[in-house]
Amino acid sequence: AFRDTGATLTVLVWTLVPYGWVRYHAYVLVGANLQNIDLAMNIALTVVNVALNIYLIPAYGPWGAGFATLLSMIVYAVAQVAYLARYAPGTASPLALNVVPLAAALCAGALTWIMQGQPLLVRAVLPMVVYVLLLFGARFFDAAEVSAMRQLSRRFLAFLPLRRAVSS
Repeated sequence: AFRDTGATLTVLVWTLVPYGWVRYHAYVLVGANLQNIDLAMNIALTVVNVALNIYLIPAYGPWGAGFATLLSMIVYAVAQVAYLARYAPGTASPLALNVVPLAAALCAGALTWIMQGQPLLVRAVLPMVVYVLLLFGARFFDAAEVSAMRQLSRRFLAFLPLRRAVSS
């Protein structure tokens, strides 16, 4: 019953990118005592989203709803950045775009697409492994982050029943 949702999910997953920017800039607006602007932008986003849904859902169905959400988030993010740049310059730190996770995500997504006929577990796990390996291979994490991940993985492995059985 969920087979036809793949295209919609493909569009919806990309809303996470502008949503992250929207959340960050919303906190900046509130921190700068501009919550009234944040509220006005939320209302405007709702109107834009409803209008896009009215237009796109009859023509494209669930995919249209997903695309309406993506477009709404992009409009919202652009509006926040434009407002802050014009009326509150210097209140937000510039957001740098690191291409390493984006490239790794595109590779993992392409791998998922290529493996369409494979079992779900393989299609879910292998792209995640490739994504993580690409991040490590590109030295995306600094030494402190790698050290913290090692410590966390040691703590996690200490709780596994298999490890206890082997050591006893």
